[in-house]
Amino acid sequence: MRIEKALNKISQGDETGYEHIILVTKGLVRKIYYHYLSNVLELDDWESECLTVLMHAVRRYHTNGNCKFTTYYYAALQHKAMDLLRKSYSKKEQNRRQNVSLEELAFNGYDPVDHGWNQAQTKMDFEDAISQTDFRAGDKESLAIKELFGDLKQAQIVQKQVKAHSLDYRKKRVTRDIYAHFYGLGE
Repeated sequence: MRIEKALNKISQGDETGYEHIILVTKGLVRKIYYHYLSNVLELDDWESECLTVLMHAVRRYHTNGNCKFTTYYYAALQHKAMDLLRKSYSKKEQNRRQNVSLEELAFNGYDPVDHGWNQAQTKMDFEDAISQTDFRAGDKESLAIKELFGDLKQAQIVQKQVKAHSLDYRKKRVTRDIYAHFYGLGE
């Protein structure tokens, strides 16, 4: 079925046309999401916003116009994405994000009674990150890891065995891998 037929069905009161339009324009929706909003909100939230935009676009679109519905809908989606992007950068939204609930912090290892991080939970999280990080097995890599985590005797041996710039490079690589594990970068 073509989009024009789906629009005619919708104008006659048959809402199954929406389903067809959603399937046909799924690529547009995802393209805009990944281009503008992937770090602002979840894909499910964006898809629900797109449904509202679609219903509004179907009501406003005139078939005797010069542009196709997909062009009209794409422009409406871009405008909605820009509105959501502006909203995410507003002062009000930034303040809302700063006021994180205590339950959410407690789940992540923060102790609201002592106003500090639960050291055991933090250590478990760190050990989990280390165990799941691919350290590129090798003698120089293991020496860099030992120096990075403060094994003093080993660090003195490392300084004698490995050139400083080589060790710094490996330490940066290990730190980047751990950072990627915690913050989901590079996946």
